[in-house]
Amino acid sequence: TAGLRALAECGEQASLAAELRAANPLVDVVGVESDAGLNKLMPGATISIGPLVVTDAANTRLSMAGRMMATNDGFAGLEAVAIPAEPGAYAFDLLAFDAGTEANNELLPIIDGPCTVGDPYMGDQRADLSDDLYLGVNGTGAAAKEASVLNPSITIHRGVLGDSYAAGGLADLDFAHHCWTNPVATVTVIVQ
Repeated sequence: TAGLRALAECGEQASLAAELRAANPLVDVVGVESDAGLNKLMPGATISIGPLVVTDAANTRLSMAGRMMATNDGFAGLEAVAIPAEPGAYAFDLLAFDAGTEANNELLPIIDGPCTVGDPYMGDQRADLSDDLYLGVNGTGAAAKEASVLNPSITIHRGVLGDSYAAGGLADLDFAHHCWTNPVATVTVIVQ
């Protein structure tokens, strides 16, 4: 959808939240807005959201999604996992998915915004990689073979290929610092 594309390419949540609410008014949608200071979670970091009080017994599933930085259209997601009824702490792994809306070329400025999906999402919705010391320039595109044939389906993300060339090579991402494998995050749900 346009909302998922905006989330995967730009980190913009409002469109996807509106689509979900319109599709099913019984779905609770909670967004972590950029002005909350929680929009950029670095590797190894932890954030807490909540408590979210769920009083409707019909709310038995949890889904979540967020943009993967330094990707063209990658997002981390969790789809409709059952929320246990018994009190306790439950951990769920988030996998990285490819939205299929852009070729994974791993080149600047595509992975670093500005976002221009539909209406331009500028400002704080722009990916900020300015503090990343491991970015190169003049890569030729890690996705040269797939650039002309986009897969319009959501698939498991292949990960960042990167390379070790600061000037040239296939990508503008250093593989020693930007590569990752699934799962990419863990969410812990505490049931009381």
